[in-house]
Amino acid sequence: MGTLSSDTHIGRVRLRVGDLERALTFYRGVLGMQVTREEGSTLTLADLLILEEHPGIARRPARPVTTGLSTWRCFVPDRRELGRSLLGLHQAGYPLRGMSDHAVSESLYLDDPDGNGLEIYADRPRSAWPVRDGVVHMTVD
Repeated sequence: MGTLSSDTHIGRVRLRVGDLERALTFYRGVLGMQVTREEGSTLTLADLLILEEHPGIARRPARPVTTGLSTWRCFVPDRRELGRSLLGLHQAGYPLRGMSDHAVSESLYLDDPDGNGLEIYADRPRSAWPVRDGVVHMTVD
């Protein structure tokens, strides 16, 4: 079995949203992402996220029965930044879907206003990862 290089990453995430202003209120106002490009009904935020407006698109159901994106992940550099994200969400009154400790990382789970799942996570230092018999052990708490 092949493995991906450790420097492999996704360049950008493209999401369809029903109301661009509502999505912008969330991504810029709640998460603090800045608009880096605007082209008609498409916005790019933080050179990471592309929002395409599709008026009338239905909100994604909590447990979709179709294929497609369930959750996109947004990495923050450390636990302090993850805490700042949690505090910002709390201060904005924005609900979390959950939190998790995976032993190698900690995560916050939420849905954007269109029902797109988002995980904000920070890795623990590799020196703190639980390794037994040469294998890293994660949890799904």
